[in-house]
Amino acid sequence: RQVSGSSQLDLLSNMMDTVMQSSGVFAVRYILNCACMSNTHSLLQIGQLIYRYYARKTARTARDFVEAEETWIFAWGYWYAWTLSVFTMGIFLSTVVPSVLPASAVFFAVQHFVDRHNLARGVFGHGSEAENVMITRALHYMRCIIAAWWIMMACIFWFILHRGNLPKWDSRVPEAVIRGVIVALIVFSSCLVAWSWWDQQSILHDSNFEEIDVSKRGMHRHGLCAFLDPYLDQANKWMGINGQYSSVEIGPGEATDAEGLLDDVCRRGAIDLDNL
Repeated sequence: RQVSGSSQLDLLSNMMDTVMQSSGVFAVRYILNCACMSNTHSLLQIGQLIYRYYARKTARTARDFVEAEETWIFAWGYWYAWTLSVFTMGIFLSTVVPSVLPASAVFFAVQHFVDRHNLARGVFGHGSEAENVMITRALHYMRCIIAAWWIMMACIFWFILHRGNLPKWDSRVPEAVIRGVIVALIVFSSCLVAWSWWDQQSILHDSNFEEIDVSKRGMHRHGLCAFLDPYLDQANKWMGINGQYSSVEIGPGEATDAEGLLDDVCRRGAIDLDNL
């Protein structure tokens, strides 16, 4: 049986409403669970506490005692990839499920404070995270995600205008403006990807010769970000977060914490450090 163009659009709309209703609820629940359950687990650190207790009980040599006191290394690559997946979900589903946006905002706010607390308080070790390598690529991927979303929206607008079998245009916004928006989205997304790739390569190249402050590159922190920075710094100070990771510079001839612990274990256990 043949179906008219308007009936096809109604059928497609009903199918999308049914599919996106269930998927939208799942996405909102998943993001809120990530904000609450995952960050609660990161604060409790049950796995690390159990491992440390077991390592202390089974330690036999001085090196075992040192390794038992060492904190786990923060998994930079995993957490960047995971937060990027949540960011992608929030951006692409925000068009059809607006409640995903506030849920994503809650997730990133909680994730920021939890990770900052764990790194500043020494819950995780910083490890060998290469400065400006992971964060630069993460920023590039975020811009590419936004560009892909712009292209997707342009394609949807174009499909509605040319393949949607719409009746006579009766919107207050002229049809020519919508067509201009479609072209602008495609042009801006292409420019964003090209500029982001160039900015990434520039930062990675300069990082080989000097220490680069990523916050002063890219869009140079102008506009809204520069306006909000003083207020965010005041909020961090009010909450007792000074924004600096706990680190101690070790001068020539000074012992690290691990070496000091090893020396203390050797003294208490009458172990000859030179013979280890």
